[in-house]
Amino acid sequence: MNCTRCGNPSRVTDTRHPGSAPRTWIGEIKRASESATWYTSDIVVRRRVCTDGHAWHTIELSSDDLDQMVKEGRT
Repeated sequence: MNCTRCGNPSRVTDTRHPGSAPRTWIGEIKRASESATWYTSDIVVRRRVCTDGHAWHTIELSSDDLDQMVKEGRT
């Protein structure tokens, strides 16, 4: 995955499930939960960092769950 700011390659520096997140991740887990857990609690949040040091979080869920979320119109 490339950086959303500069386009440089990124790498995953940490991976968490909502139940295993440290206190420093509370805001990111809350945003991920608001986005996806209305449908499924089976999500993974990943912290990514590009070669320029930009950091962001992504949410991973199954493609079946994503398809159903789109059909229900709440993505």
